[in-house]
Amino acid sequence: EYLQSEGYKVINATPFDNFVIKFNEMLNSFSRHSKARIAVLVGGAAGLELALITHFRLSRLVDTRNIKITLITGEGFIPNWANDTRLLAKQILYDRRINLAEGKAYAGKNGLILANGDLLPVDFVLVATNVKPLDWFADCNLSLCKDGFFAVKDTYQTLTNRSIFASGDCCTRIDVLQPRSAISA
Repeated sequence: EYLQSEGYKVINATPFDNFVIKFNEMLNSFSRHSKARIAVLVGGAAGLELALITHFRLSRLVDTRNIKITLITGEGFIPNWANDTRLLAKQILYDRRINLAEGKAYAGKNGLILANGDLLPVDFVLVATNVKPLDWFADCNLSLCKDGFFAVKDTYQTLTNRSIFASGDCCTRIDVLQPRSAISA
């Protein structure tokens, strides 16, 4: 189910199975309209990827001149990336006419209120939130870290059973602190 808010719909990127269904429903709704107004919340790698794929998919349904996507960075635009890479990413967004709004946004009537006080009218808000461990992790008798993700060695073998491997967003390495991001996955 969508999280309904003040005339626009909110779609969380997690859990992924639900996101895929809602994302496709969103795309189908735009096949009947001449314009699309989307906000993507969170300016990390996931937000960047989500803004770009949304533009790509919408450009097959709606005239690109009528697609308005705004990436709202929150705490910063891909802050852990090198400056040259960040500049390249900004250029790619600019080339696709995807707006970048630095800072946070708040739910408002008829749209989002940006950090500078401007109203951003939107049809949908896509939220690229941090990943959370799935409930069933606790029930599978494998070692978990305090954060609830599978505990793994540098070989990505679980601590409980060397024959079981975990990688990507479902695990935490015990030998090194790594940010939970697509780059690390």
